[in-house]
Amino acid sequence: MNLVVGAKKLRADGKGQEQPISIHDWIDIGVLGSDGKYLYLQKQMIDKEQAQFTIAVDKLPAQAGIDPLDKLIDRNPDDNVIKVKKQ
Repeated sequence: MNLVVGAKKLRADGKGQEQPISIHDWIDIGVLGSDGKYLYLQKQMIDKEQAQFTIAVDKLPAQAGIDPLDKLIDRNPDDNVIKVKKQ
């Protein structure tokens, strides 16, 4: 399966003003089956705002995304994992 993810990193100053900074982090990429179990869960180096991965799994994937375990601070964690679409 092919997976395209987007990520950006912000740093807040003492006044709460956020500024974008470059991303260069190991972040979990996950693929889940219809039973909710992980078919794939590995850290990948993310060093640009958009990254593409080709992932081989042995069952039909149902969902996939970035930081699926919500380990990172995120104002909108609900958009980290999406349903897989057939192509």
